[in-house]
Amino acid sequence: ADQVATNAAHRSLRGGALGTVCINLQQTPQDGLMTLRLFGKSDDVLKLLVQELGFGKLVPRAPAWPKVSKALVPYDKDGRRLPSDDAKWMVLDLEDRAKVRIAPGHNIQGAKQPSYMHIGAARPVVLKGAKRAPAPGNGTVV
Repeated sequence: ADQVATNAAHRSLRGGALGTVCINLQQTPQDGLMTLRLFGKSDDVLKLLVQELGFGKLVPRAPAWPKVSKALVPYDKDGRRLPSDDAKWMVLDLEDRAKVRIAPGHNIQGAKQPSYMHIGAARPVVLKGAKRAPAPGNGTVV
């Protein structure tokens, strides 16, 4: 998440972006790069912002999920990003029971999400006392 903020902050120094706003209770190492830095709880700060912008009270409602679980994405069948001029985007199918696989070069180990550390692992992984064998990352959408 730091790269999202710092990349935008660096682009703003070159005039290529407006910069980054950080809302947080604590200081962060990136505070000096922020275009705007606010200390507080994001819920509290954003309520005040909505009020200041004149939107009145917002009533939360359940999200409207798309009816279709497919999208065109700029990747090939092996998960490699296509050049920007390539017109052969693939359909990412996330419909129920669709077959999926994690592409080579994934960052599952780098992300360190415990439930998924066995995917692409070289050795078995122990999670909550249970040993999980290394897995290639093939599965089904549920």
